[in-house]
Amino acid sequence: MDGYAHLAGWQWLYLLVGIVSLFVGVSVWFLLPEYPQGSPWLSETEKALVVSKLDYQVDNVIIWSDVFHSFIDVKILCFGTISLMTHTCKNIITFYLPTIIEGFGFSTIISNLISSPIYLSTLLLSFLLSYTCDKTGKHGYIILGLSSIGV
Repeated sequence: MDGYAHLAGWQWLYLLVGIVSLFVGVSVWFLLPEYPQGSPWLSETEKALVVSKLDYQVDNVIIWSDVFHSFIDVKILCFGTISLMTHTCKNIITFYLPTIIEGFGFSTIISNLISSPIYLSTLLLSFLLSYTCDKTGKHGYIILGLSSIGV
């Protein structure tokens, strides 16, 4: 689309991403219920859990001891380290794979097409694992396993 309607390719990218973000933001404003009791996708147990969490935080007071404990909690530190390592590796592949493939002599469009199955398979795997997590309730094990593979 570079040059179409006198706009550069990067301008089209910003424009299209901005339009999608604007559409999603306005849609959420009208579709998201104001309170958990009005959400049709939550069960009664889930609604009660969310309301109890909201009641705990109703004062909007920061409990500094909770903040401090979250910084020294071993589980949070381990998860943060694994997450940092995983995102670093993922971002290297995401940003440089098309450039590496282009270095083999392919054109820009072909190199992007060659690298796209990785992202499509990741999307499908994300949906499959989200479904599996919901059905089995083994969120922690699945996240730990995938994070270990990513590291």
